[in-house]
Amino acid sequence: MKKITLILGLIMTFSITWSQEIKNLQASTTDDYMIIAYDLKGDADEIYNVKLHFVKADSTKFRPKSLNGDIGKVTAGSGKTIIWNVYKDVDGIEGKLTPVLTATTIPKDPIADPQSTPTPPIPSRIMDVLTDQIGGKKKERKKLRFGIRAGIGNSTVLTEQREFYFSSRRSFLAGPYLRWNISKRFYLQPELLLQQAHYNELLSPEEKVIHKHNYGRAQLMAGIAGIPGLHLNGGLYYGQLLGGQEYSDLGVISQTVTSENLAPGNVTELPIKENEFGYLLGASLSLGQGSFVIGWLYSRSFDDLITDDYYLGVDNLVQGQNLINRSSHFFIQKAF
Repeated sequence: MKKITLILGLIMTFSITWSQEIKNLQASTTDDYMIIAYDLKGDADEIYNVKLHFVKADSTKFRPKSLNGDIGKVTAGSGKTIIWNVYKDVDGIEGKLTPVLTATTIPKDPIADPQSTPTPPIPSRIMDVLTDQIGGKKKERKKLRFGIRAGIGNSTVLTEQREFYFSSRRSFLAGPYLRWNISKRFYLQPELLLQQAHYNELLSPEEKVIHKHNYGRAQLMAGIAGIPGLHLNGGLYYGQLLGGQEYSDLGVISQTVTSENLAPGNVTELPIKENEFGYLLGASLSLGQGSFVIGWLYSRSFDDLITDDYYLGVDNLVQGQNLINRSSHFFIQKAF
């Protein structure tokens, strides 16, 4: 890293009138910055134009440009600080430099009413200015964030009968959301997702049917954090059946299904309900006020998703079968 090599000359100050005066001028350096601290004595109701230049050993003047802090329009007070980013203006410094500060009164605007802000102690002021220099200025909290969520996991059905006839398969979810950051530790998030229900059903030792049904979901999820950024999630959803496929692993059955043809050929009424209600549980890690989130989400429907006409793979219709959608997904979401 470059090192500032200089010899600070005698400190000089200059004021146009007796109503203001620069005192306690001090200069120090880091590897890349020169820090100049001073007190500006004057009328608290006035605003002053503070300028900085340096006088070299050969009496020529040098005016730095890359300045931050209490430069330009400044109110009177102690603990003022100017930060010069040296290597944005020059490649290096050698020899004697004498910093010169000037302060002149700025005439008041008869319309504007400028408000002075309290000046923090010198160490805090230096840190604030250096933070601004490297782009780490604190951002304002964003209340609303729109983004996209995508997840992958497994889904299956729960049943009180023939439970060993069903097994899970890979499924997905995807769609947009709107996040409302109510506070640092609590948010609400409505979502519109495409959710897949995907599972196996064993018909016989030789054959199973693979169910793949797609739902459009309207969800409302809430997040509450005990530790900032780490949320516990819960919510409710409504699902509308959009369509899907049912097919056999032996290739005997293969059909595209909609809300009109989900029933077997000898059944006239729809054996799978077109909508469902359920609940959500999960956990997530949120970064940048919800700018990027990773998490896990479990969902389960409240009610049975089939009617009494559901076909069980036998010659006649068996009454009493009940199926409940269940899924578990790991997801990521990105706000724009």
